[in-house]
Amino acid sequence: MNVAHHLCDLHSRSLAFLTVLLVTGCLLASPGSAAADAGPSASIIRATPYYVSAKQRGYRLYPISDPAPYEALGLQPGDLLLEVDGQPMIEPHAHLRLFELLDSGSLVGVKLRRNDEVVELTLRLE
Repeated sequence: MNVAHHLCDLHSRSLAFLTVLLVTGCLLASPGSAAADAGPSASIIRATPYYVSAKQRGYRLYPISDPAPYEALGLQPGDLLLEVDGQPMIEPHAHLRLFELLDSGSLVGVKLRRNDEVVELTLRLE
């Protein structure tokens, strides 16, 4: 492979990585940016796509910084989000439904995989 091919490959991988960061909300938001304007749940929960055999199977959930509000929802670091109100979390951006519902004050039914067990919870952001 010549230098041009290496640069193109590196550029493609960098763009894919940046896309994942944008989709999962891992980029730090500057004031006035879309991420900075996200609702309160986006400052509590980080959702990372989870793949098995190149197919998305859900989202791993983690607290953003302070674990107290995250744990107050009943979540544990590393929970695998499988469904939100019966909708499977197998599509890119599907996790945004969780944020929308939580930010609206709605009760949100979720199905999680935690320590090899399926757990169903009802979440509400207080």
